[in-house]
Amino acid sequence: MVPPTKKRQAHELIERLPATQLSAVVGLLEAMLDPVSRAIARAPIDDEPVTAEEEKALAEAREWSKRNKSIPHEQVLAELGINEEEIELQRMSFQTMNINLNPEQERIVNDELKSGHFDLRRR
Repeated sequence: MVPPTKKRQAHELIERLPATQLSAVVGLLEAMLDPVSRAIARAPIDDEPVTAEEEKALAEAREWSKRNKSIPHEQVLAELGINEEEIELQRMSFQTMNINLNPEQERIVNDELKSGHFDLRRR
């Protein structure tokens, strides 16, 4: 059990955060408490080879970047008619998804959790 002083300290820190950072904290706490989210967070980086079509698109994007000035994030949002606050509200309304696993999938997840492979403290 967590000592009451640690819980109080956590609550006090959360209370001091600006609203724009709360969704990150909520997401972190949900990920820490949800084994599927932890599994996703610890999944290896996609190492699938880049296709010729993807390589061509990347080269075109790099060339475009050399010849053009980048567009600031705020300008893109303004052109789309949205702002940071609206994005933050969407993030805050995110709901954890429940996934029904079959017995074999559940066994695999539980085995991985028991192995410590998804232990966020090891990151």
